[in-house]
Amino acid sequence: YSSGYLTVPSVGAGTANTEFEVLSGMSLKFFGPGEYPYKTILQESTAESVNYNLKELGYSSHAIHNNKGTFYNRNFVFSQLGFDTFTSLEYMDIEEFNPNDWAKDYYLTDEILKSLDILDYKIPSQVQSRVIPVLIDKKDILVKSKTGTGKSAAFAIPICNKIKKLENKLKALIIVPTRELALQVKEEIEKIGRLKMIKCSVILGKEPLKNQILELKQGTNVIVATPGRMIDHISRGSVDLSDLDYFIIDEVDKMFTKGFETDINTIMKNIPNTSCKAFFSATVDNDLKEICNGYMKDYEYIEVDEEEILKNQIEEKYIKVEKQELKYDVLKNVLYKFKPETTIIFTNTKKQAEVLYENMKSEGFLVEQIHGDISQERRFYIIDSFKKHEFNILISSDIISRGTHIDDVSLVINY
Repeated sequence: YSSGYLTVPSVGAGTANTEFEVLSGMSLKFFGPGEYPYKTILQESTAESVNYNLKELGYSSHAIHNNKGTFYNRNFVFSQLGFDTFTSLEYMDIEEFNPNDWAKDYYLTDEILKSLDILDYKIPSQVQSRVIPVLIDKKDILVKSKTGTGKSAAFAIPICNKIKKLENKLKALIIVPTRELALQVKEEIEKIGRLKMIKCSVILGKEPLKNQILELKQGTNVIVATPGRMIDHISRGSVDLSDLDYFIIDEVDKMFTKGFETDINTIMKNIPNTSCKAFFSATVDNDLKEICNGYMKDYEYIEVDEEEILKNQIEEKYIKVEKQELKYDVLKNVLYKFKPETTIIFTNTKKQAEVLYENMKSEGFLVEQIHGDISQERRFYIIDSFKKHEFNILISSDIISRGTHIDDVSLVINY
């Protein structure tokens, strides 16, 4: 094979550039600047030997397959290696490395490492592996990543890692468009940060302001809030943002399509310039990028390749119905045929949800409905009951189409 080089940028202060050289006979060696080769990484054409020898050098390998490998050094993500000389590794498919090896490369604290282990976070998702090192370095980012990719943990891990144990200052503010998503993000923060006793407060509208002010006075590390109520607390002076390390907006595209732009502008004026800003969105168009340009300078744009997410695990079909009046019968036939353990049926309008719910309930289906006219407390109760399998069919408008995590849904129908 011919020789080839990969020059890797400096990975931090006091760290020299490195080079990997692929030599004849598949010998991959490690060089320091101006040094002779002192360590052979690859002597044989096996991915295992690459993994083992890289770790001896203080590196950990993420995976080597299909002629490519992604290597991590500390908190810097190396470029993918794509040498043609890796052809003899094509048949290998190495599993992801130990989560603690991955976590240590990002300088995570012992408490966070233990939490990840307890939570069984063995394999970082693509969005996590790309976002976490950037946020640990406190660089501004815009991330395009769909629901279900693990993006909540992608910002929760760096936030919890930064907060000191028993610290009593507000270090992170996370703005979300819905109550359901706020409660979900709070749960993620508390799970990851529990061994550091991180306090997370949810600040939502239509709840007693007095109780929220009292909670904030007692001290909190992270606030998850909807925009309107957050502005109430900023205007009252009941929240101190001066020590904020992270400002996160989740589902930022929904924020602006639902008319929250003025609210976001008001909040942004109170965010310290030193805070790291990270915006997450399922869709990103030029208009959204232009808006982000007004909020962040020199931000990094990360787009997650959705092809790798749940690959080959979701089967999609459409059913053509000749007449509108036959639609309900076709729906029932689908349920009878596939006998799913759990089903979510989405409708375009609240009225459709109500009519479908009444029809199915009258025929003995174990069904509940959720839409904007149902109280928030009732919505929380219904979603929790669905997660506990107390009924198996949930009819919903688009109120839970994004930002709500429900495990093990067998069938989703867009009605």
